[in-house]
Amino acid sequence: MSTNAFKMVNGQIVELTEKENDYLLAEKAESQKHLEEKAYISSRLRAYPSMADQFDNIYHNGIDAWREDIRAIKDQFPKPEFDADAEYDVRMEKAQTIEDQFPETEYDLMGQEVYNPE
Repeated sequence: MSTNAFKMVNGQIVELTEKENDYLLAEKAESQKHLEEKAYISSRLRAYPSMADQFDNIYHNGIDAWREDIRAIKDQFPKPEFDADAEYDVRMEKAQTIEDQFPETEYDLMGQEVYNPE
């Protein structure tokens, strides 16, 4: 079955195997999920007033008024729930998958190759 995905090996274009393509698609989906989980940050940053305006607000209206303004923005763009146990499980599964696919290379839990000078 054709994957319609390719890589360069020794200067030659080679089609990815099903396993390689599945891994690549899973990585892409995980990356997209990560971007979506962090979207609230950029939304908040665009909504916050400048630092000068925030200081001016504090000076003229007090710290409580400033807190209310910031809380309104945080409520408008809430931080998504985070399940640390599920994240750990995903990282362990990813590490095992990488180890299964590339047993000759050591990887850490973030999927980064570990340098072993031995």
